[in-house]
Amino acid sequence: MNQRTLFARCFPSLNDFTFLAPAILLFCLMGGVASMLVDGDTGWHLQAGEWILQHHQVPTVDFFTFTKSGQPWFAFEWLWDATFAFLNRVAGMPAVILGNLIVLGLMSMHLYRLVLSTSRNHAFAAGTTLLALLGMSLYLLARPQLVSFLFAVILLRLLERWRESQRGFPWMIVLLLVVWTNAHPGFTAGIIILGAYTAGDLANALTASDAQRRTELLLQFRRSAMLTAACLVAALLNPYGLRLYSHIFSFLSDSYPYEHINEYKVVDFRTAPGRVFELMLFLSAPAAISRLLKRDFSVPVLFLVWAHLALTAQRNIPFFMIVMAGPVALWVHEVMRTIAQAWGSGANSGSPEVQQRSEGGLPLEKAHGFPLLGILTMALIFVLLRTPGSPPKFRPQYDPSTYPEEAIGAVSQLGPSARLITSDVWAGYLVHRLYPQIRIFWDGRADFYGTPYNLAAIDALMGRPGWDKTLATHRVNAALLPLNQPLASLLSQSKEWRVVYRGQLAILFQHTEVSAESSKVSVARTSNPSL
Repeated sequence: MNQRTLFARCFPSLNDFTFLAPAILLFCLMGGVASMLVDGDTGWHLQAGEWILQHHQVPTVDFFTFTKSGQPWFAFEWLWDATFAFLNRVAGMPAVILGNLIVLGLMSMHLYRLVLSTSRNHAFAAGTTLLALLGMSLYLLARPQLVSFLFAVILLRLLERWRESQRGFPWMIVLLLVVWTNAHPGFTAGIIILGAYTAGDLANALTASDAQRRTELLLQFRRSAMLTAACLVAALLNPYGLRLYSHIFSFLSDSYPYEHINEYKVVDFRTAPGRVFELMLFLSAPAAISRLLKRDFSVPVLFLVWAHLALTAQRNIPFFMIVMAGPVALWVHEVMRTIAQAWGSGANSGSPEVQQRSEGGLPLEKAHGFPLLGILTMALIFVLLRTPGSPPKFRPQYDPSTYPEEAIGAVSQLGPSARLITSDVWAGYLVHRLYPQIRIFWDGRADFYGTPYNLAAIDALMGRPGWDKTLATHRVNAALLPLNQPLASLLSQSKEWRVVYRGQLAILFQHTEVSAESSKVSVARTSNPSL
């Protein structure tokens, strides 16, 4: 490659645009870092990773809470936890934010390349990629799920290349599933994608009219089935083995997440991301039908499976957007080309000159330029994240208008004897800020606590009958609550609790027995310094 060609490939390209698209969306149309840290679970993930780095092993029991301490815990995102805890060690929260931005950028760029390879039209590929990003905007969080989005796109690209070449066995896909399994339980999405392709291949073979073609398709089905089986086995290479499968199945077969956890609930089509998802549904249906009419069942199976999963739990919407981006772009391109030909402007669309270029006019190689501008922009973002006094959207911290930053000092003064109850979202944040000094009642690990415990915690926070029994049973002696929390109102009226801190966002209570004991210890130490 000569210098001129190298310069041309490093000149700003659509790779740069798609690589930077998530950052543009986050910092221009959303709340920036605050949007990425809107979920407190990031906090306990980082602390779990720090524990892994300190102890050089994967945790198997809980150590965050005083209620479940020592009980079995599946830290199935341990690889993400350890990786980003290391980044946090090296350069703090700015490195954590930058790492997640890079994961998002790679996901977006590879999705664009995947769609471009299908539609061969850079305009439709870039537009569909942007549509997919808008549809998954609620889930652009600094959490392990971003790795699942990236790996889903990589899986689809590897599958596309393997199915086109028909060469060898795709061991890279198997290796991808091993890493994916240890980074996030979203690896099950990869298994579903592989299973859908396998089912589509079987349907293709069974409906083929030509005997030779049927034989070829049956061979493809066997290859796909072997790959799916190999990945199912490969997913067992995790610290928990087969128990990970049973644990995930047990959690997802319970009604609790679908009734009480927002990301598992049905999508609200009145929101902007919900409308984008609705648009993608309307585009995906005819795209799947068009492939069905051509006796290609893989895309219709993918559509049916992921449309069902996305409509029943909105956390599956990002996977639906990723899986259907390519088929939608191809269908729209075919429709537009048909319209152009009907008007007499697409007569030469099949010429060799056009085939060497994307249908939108730019050379395909131009769309694959090295994202130098994207890398330089990420470096600039990192500088802004590290610079004191940067614009609010670039401040690497939890939003103080949402999280009780102002109360951290008061909570830390409670000491290690505190048995603190708070909301599950705030708990993840407090774990990040105060562990191991302060241990909490519960946090966002709904699968760990189980439905009866989760419901009891919700009832207690909502001040429903039995709240006092729940607090007494677990010997809760402190509570950090939002000012409008029903439990806060009840504790304010109780003689057994006193307010030790009140701010604009949160109120901190301590049980009077603990307060009295603390006062006695303080007096004793004053009168006898040797204590």
